[in-house]
Amino acid sequence: MKTNQKGSIIVLLAVCITVIMMSLAMTVDIGWMVLAEGQLQNAADAAALAGASQLPDEDVLYGTPDQTDDIGDARDSAQAFAAYNKAANVYLQVDRNEDNYIDGGIVAGYIQNPLNINSSFQTDEIPEYNSIQVTAKLANDLNGPLALLMGSFSGMQSVELQATSTATIDDRIAGFEVDVNERLMMLPFTVYADAWDEAVDGGHHPADCSCPHEPDEDDYSYSEESGVLHQSDGIPEISMYPNNQDVCTLPWAPGNFGTIDIGPSNNSTSDLIDQIENGISGADLEAIGGMILTDEDEDGVYSKWLNGDTGVSAAIKCAFEAIIGQPRILPLHRNLTGTGDGAMYEIVRFAGVRVVDVKMTGALDNRCVIVQTCPIVSSNAVFSANGPKSGMIFAVSITR
Repeated sequence: MKTNQKGSIIVLLAVCITVIMMSLAMTVDIGWMVLAEGQLQNAADAAALAGASQLPDEDVLYGTPDQTDDIGDARDSAQAFAAYNKAANVYLQVDRNEDNYIDGGIVAGYIQNPLNINSSFQTDEIPEYNSIQVTAKLANDLNGPLALLMGSFSGMQSVELQATSTATIDDRIAGFEVDVNERLMMLPFTVYADAWDEAVDGGHHPADCSCPHEPDEDDYSYSEESGVLHQSDGIPEISMYPNNQDVCTLPWAPGNFGTIDIGPSNNSTSDLIDQIENGISGADLEAIGGMILTDEDEDGVYSKWLNGDTGVSAAIKCAFEAIIGQPRILPLHRNLTGTGDGAMYEIVRFAGVRVVDVKMTGALDNRCVIVQTCPIVSSNAVFSANGPKSGMIFAVSITR
């Protein structure tokens, strides 16, 4: 006797289709969640890096440290860079968190040892702010939760996701790394480190040299709005070139300050002009084995010896004039051996500067290139736990 099983097959088929659809929906939802989480992480990373890059305190140069405006700039920058990113097709907003609650969207804080993952992120009773933490999320209170296909089967219509990233600035700079097609905004000049320290700490100004400034042009001020002005803002300055003992009475200055060969030996004037205006090419850095200081000296000091030339052509005047007000990295040396094309400089650290005045014609004692210290955040900078503290140059990196 035969039994009619058509009804049973239809039920079984319905169950199978339902299971298949649920599996497909679950697979799509998992992929959708993984994609959204990755996009949130990218946004948080970009926002944290952008925020941390605003933390260097230029008020330190005036002797009145105050990061209040820098924290505000950090929040602005973090919000702006988060908004450049999408997650689940939504342009992201992050909580500004003006009260700096630890669980807020943008949090300013301090990490004592960025290289130690166990070093805590602190927000209270800290010496300075060196880190920005950003949390990007898709949630009910911000940007909306992630909608799910499984909602039709499970009743869970959406899910909340978030990603957190922390970026830190550090001035223990061991050197710089660039790709072959990149440019490093470094001047092919070097200044004696003790002379630089005397200028920064002791207020040595161009007026102490015989470089011919009028009395009201001895010091300079700089702002993004007005550029370089002939008025004092109290930021230390120094004559980067020349510094002959006949010109400036700096007893610890070993001869002229001069150029250093970054690239093939015996840089031509055209090479110097290109490097001053456009920075050092990756190919030039590769030619000298890179710009990373090592601690191979018996005294443990990080350093790199570079060939130099204590003379320089007045033809580079226009190149310096073209970059007035722009930030540049300046190598500092502690030892000099040889003279002329045989000079060798021991580079031991770096300083952030901007050119504020140039005179490169006439007799040697009438020439000068005046630089003023300024903060620089470089994505090419490499920091190390034992690296030398730089003069206002900071590396920025994701640390948490």
